[in-house]
Amino acid sequence: MPNIDSAFFIGSTHHVNQDYAISGVKNNIPYCIVSDGCSSSENTDFGSRLLSLACVNYIDKIEHNILFSNLIINTAEISRKNIGINPSSLDATLLVAAIVNGILYIRAYGDGVIFIKRKYDKDLLIKISYKQNAPYYLSYLLNKERSKEYVNVIGSTIAIVNENEKELHFDPWYNASFTADSIDSCTLFSDGVDSFKQTITTETNISTKPIQLEEVINNFVNYNSTNGEFVKRKASKVIKTLKANNIVNYDDLSIGTIIP
Repeated sequence: MPNIDSAFFIGSTHHVNQDYAISGVKNNIPYCIVSDGCSSSENTDFGSRLLSLACVNYIDKIEHNILFSNLIINTAEISRKNIGINPSSLDATLLVAAIVNGILYIRAYGDGVIFIKRKYDKDLLIKISYKQNAPYYLSYLLNKERSKEYVNVIGSTIAIVNENEKELHFDPWYNASFTADSIDSCTLFSDGVDSFKQTITTETNISTKPIQLEEVINNFVNYNSTNGEFVKRKASKVIKTLKANNIVNYDDLSIGTIIP
C-alpha cells in the first residue's frame, strides 16, 4: 500500500487558514488533496473543505475528468446550500492526486505547484498559474454569468503551466497521468509554497527577500522517513527551521504527498 499524508498551515499574514488538505484510501484508491480558498471571497475556509470532502466521495471517478469535476462541484454546492453560506465560499482551488489501476492521475482545478520525483527520468516541477493571479475555480461551473464575467475581466480561462521551465497551456485546468511504477513520489502544494520570504534587518533598513521556489520545495520533499504522518512531521520541522532564520510563509500552505 502506498504511503500517503497531508498537512496545512496558516500564513503569517492571515487570521483564518483558508487552506485545507486531506489524504487517505477510499475503495482501495490512495489519494491526496489540497485546496486553497480565495482570500477575497467570504467563508472559503469552509469552501475548501467542502470541495475536498466532495472530492473524496467521488475519488473513484478521477479517470473521467469532466464527470469528476462536475460531481465535485455539484456535491459541494448542495452542502453549501444546506449550511446556508454564500455561493462564493466555493471559490477555492483543488489539486488532486490518486492511483487507480496502477496509474497516477493528477487533476488541478486552479493554481498551485506539483513536484514529481521520477525513477527513470528527470524530476518534474510543475507550477500552475493564471492571468492576473486569478484562478478559474470549479465554482464558475455553477454560474454562467460569473464565468462570462471572468473571461471578460481576465481575458481567458487558460492555465499557464510551467513544467521544468517549459510553458504549456491547458484550458481551463491542468490534468496528467503517469504510470505509478515510474514515480517515487508526487507532492501537491497550494500556491502558498511560493510565498516564503526572509526578513533582513540592518541598522538602517528592514527588507524582505523571496526564497526561490525550488529551494523551498527541496526542503519539504526530502523525507527522512515515510511512515505515519510523515508530511506533518517534515513540514512542521521545515517551517520551524525556516522561521528561526527569519523565513516565513506569508500565504496559507497545504501539502499532500503520495508515494506509490
